[in-house]
Amino acid sequence: MEQQLDEYEKLGEKCATLEARIKEMAHSERRYGGGMLGGRLIGPTLPPWIADDKKLENDLERLSKTDPATLRAKVMELESQVNELNQLLTYREDVILRIHEEISKKASKLEAADVERSSLTAQISILKRELATAREDLARRGVGPIELETEIERLRSKRDREYQRRKRTETDLENMEKENQELKQRIKRLEEAAIATPPKPMIPQSDPSDRNKIIELQGAVNQLRMDNEAKRSELFDLRSRFDAKSAQVDKMSAEFKTKERLCSELTTQLANTRSQLENTIKELESVRCRAVRGGAEVERWHSDLTSLQTTNKFLSSQLNDLRNKVIAKDKMIVELGKRCESILNSHPIQAHEEPHVSVNGDEGVCSRCQERLFTEDNQQSNELDIISQLKAKLSSMEDRCKTLIAEAVQTQQANENVKSQLESELANAQQSVQKLSEEVAREKETAYNSNSRVQELTAQINQLETDLSQTRMQLIEAQSDHQKENDINVSAASPPAKRTRRSTNAVNNVKANSKSNQVCDILTTYS
Repeated sequence: MEQQLDEYEKLGEKCATLEARIKEMAHSERRYGGGMLGGRLIGPTLPPWIADDKKLENDLERLSKTDPATLRAKVMELESQVNELNQLLTYREDVILRIHEEISKKASKLEAADVERSSLTAQISILKRELATAREDLARRGVGPIELETEIERLRSKRDREYQRRKRTETDLENMEKENQELKQRIKRLEEAAIATPPKPMIPQSDPSDRNKIIELQGAVNQLRMDNEAKRSELFDLRSRFDAKSAQVDKMSAEFKTKERLCSELTTQLANTRSQLENTIKELESVRCRAVRGGAEVERWHSDLTSLQTTNKFLSSQLNDLRNKVIAKDKMIVELGKRCESILNSHPIQAHEEPHVSVNGDEGVCSRCQERLFTEDNQQSNELDIISQLKAKLSSMEDRCKTLIAEAVQTQQANENVKSQLESELANAQQSVQKLSEEVAREKETAYNSNSRVQELTAQINQLETDLSQTRMQLIEAQSDHQKENDINVSAASPPAKRTRRSTNAVNNVKANSKSNQVCDILTTYS
């Protein structure tokens, strides 16, 4: 866009300089030499005898020695030359007026083009700001409509059609440029041939009939010369018209190039927006996949949590059963201990006393008492063995209960750790799901905003295309009107009537006829 603005500024400067030069040329009083036209004259060229001072001096010396009849013929010839110069003067004034009118028309067209250029620059600046805002919106993950694909395809096909048409116009312009160069070369050769005047033969002073024939031939040659000058003026008008048309064609080609550049920039911008939209769609798809995966993980965590809760319940039930068993065994051990204590408190003293009594007593104790003593000792030893066994079993049961209690505590701690970890993971998953839902809502909002923005931009592009087509139709109508005006001016601008003058040159008559025929052939081929 900056390059286009620079080009518009350069074109505006060129238009200003051209307008200034055209105004200077219109207001200048010079008719030939210098200026915008270089060394080219306006209208037909002047006769070569005007700048020939040596010839005038020779004619004065020769006329001072001639008779009155030749003087009268010379006076008639000078009068014809004066009339010729007057006709040339009037014709050149008409040509200058026509050129001034064309310059005023072109100045008005340049003003209109300047106004149109200013409006186009304003539209371009507005579009530039809108594109900057659209790029900022798209930088925040904007999403476009589905109809953008069809719009892109339509713009691509339109760009291809414009490219093919531009190629055809470029080939036509190249052909026209070649024809223009050939025509310029032929016109240059004709101008050089017309400017180069052949030497006049010596006029004999003796024979009056030959002198009259020579005068008639000179008159015919002058008439042909005037016709040649008129044809040259027509060629000059045709050249100016061709230059104007070539300038218009160049301007149209430049406009086509600028429009094609704008179309290519718009296509690149659409491609960029399309890529950005595809990236945002991919990101949204990845976010959706992550949300789905997060939901699956949350469900898996819920299932793991339920399974751990069931295992925890099962282990707690087993722990309660073991605890009840240990309590029952503790009660039984306490009861056994009480029974043992009661037995120890009651029997061992009597047992020790009876043998002591029996030992220290009389030797004549019956055998029945001795036998009872042996049975009590056996019972006491059996009870001691049972107590030791019960103590061993009690110690083993206590050890086993301690190990079971330690295992239960460890499993409970592990279950509590797993439960806390699962609860933290569940909270994190819920937070991530909430964040993902918020991001999805934001993405939907940005997608809606970008969709509306893209629709607005497409509407503006369509409006610009309609404006471009309208301006193109107006340009074609203006060109057709200009062509009609040029045709009317060419039909109305006919060379003025010229008087014949007498001279004595037969060779010029033949060459002038050949040149006039060549000019007519060129005009027919050009038309």
